[in-house]
Amino acid sequence: MAGLVHYFSQLATGNLHDGPGLWQDDIPTWLENSRLISPARFVLQGCSSLSLLRATGVRFVITDLPIPKAKQRAELKILTPPSAQQLLLWSSRPNFESFPMYLYELDNPNLGQFSPIEVKETEDAQSLFNASCSSDLDHVVFGAVHSTGSLRKASLESFTIARDGYKIRARSDGLAILLLPVEFSRCLRVISGLDGSAPSLFRADLALTGVLFERRLNADILFRAGPADASRCRLQDASDAERMKLRNAVR
Repeated sequence: MAGLVHYFSQLATGNLHDGPGLWQDDIPTWLENSRLISPARFVLQGCSSLSLLRATGVRFVITDLPIPKAKQRAELKILTPPSAQQLLLWSSRPNFESFPMYLYELDNPNLGQFSPIEVKETEDAQSLFNASCSSDLDHVVFGAVHSTGSLRKASLESFTIARDGYKIRARSDGLAILLLPVEFSRCLRVISGLDGSAPSLFRADLALTGVLFERRLNADILFRAGPADASRCRLQDASDAERMKLRNAVR
């Protein structure tokens, strides 16, 4: 029945409580199934870890299953009368009168403030997937980070969405990393508004974007993919997937 939950919700309440049912009220969602998501994002969504959901910026979860470690905000009883079951269940199945739908809130979702101070370098997709699903991603980041010296916690000042990208400002007492709830791509470009060493971007936790900077960060992160200066970046993304052995990530 899992794939029919939102359709039963539509018939019972007039709202899918998923996808378009939330978008109509300007509520962004973490799509689990779409032809538009990248292979890395598809693999990452195979993990149901609450820590990973927080790292990707998820604050609320709507589900028909209880989540013991999350804060329950609401519970809705979805009625499934015979007319709804006849419409949605094409094969003969046991009848059920209703099922619960829960709204949970996750504490401290990542809005750009996650600043890991421990780096574990690995580029194998299967290792990245397993590690990202079982770790506190506020403290440790997995990926290939080319840096020297110890990391310090960064303090995020602002992280906003702009046209074709993002604007970010932060401070730290030294070398620091911010984990952004943004999918990494070779098409991302960082433009720093400060003198000195420029910040660098790297693939973090299989599919997210890490920013390595020192002391001050005032930058625009832009997505550029086109026939001029960024004609091959999506091919580089494909090469990354092949190099990481992404197809073997969840075996």
